[in-house]
Amino acid sequence: MEPRMLGRSGIEVSAVGLGTARIGVLGYSRSGDHETRVVPEAIIETARAIDRALDLGITFFDTADIYGAGRSERILGKALEGRRNQVVLSTKFGECFDEDTGETPPCEITPECVRTACEARLRRPRTDVIDLYPLHLRDFPLDRAVGIRDALEDLVICIR
Repeated sequence: MEPRMLGRSGIEVSAVGLGTARIGVLGYSRSGDHETRVVPEAIIETARAIDRALDLGITFFDTADIYGAGRSERILGKALEGRRNQVVLSTKFGECFDEDTGETPPCEITPECVRTACEARLRRPRTDVIDLYPLHLRDFPLDRAVGIRDALEDLVICIR
């Protein structure tokens, strides 16, 4: 698959990426109600799909903390074991949830929240590096964006 440059970042990714909102039982039924049941067969099929994506040359994987209340990140991390250095991992933050219940209470995104969420992002997929860490909110107040940007800048480690 033909590689592409991710904006001006210098990061090379496949032309097609794999979004993981629905992998391994997202945790929501068709009616939108939270469902806590995890189907082992779905996790096995997800690992196969990720293996196939890698075989086809897909190197960009996108997930988020809210997808399945953290399950998407954990499943993706397990499927990428031993191959993490072959992919670019994007995981979004900004929506609060309870990992045990899947409930999504209202929350305020603060610089401390950014750091705490990043620690969970590294733990769940069992990785040392997040390649892309975008804010997963559409309407974030611009007057608070500078503090969030500064918190994100503090997390940046350039490895070349």
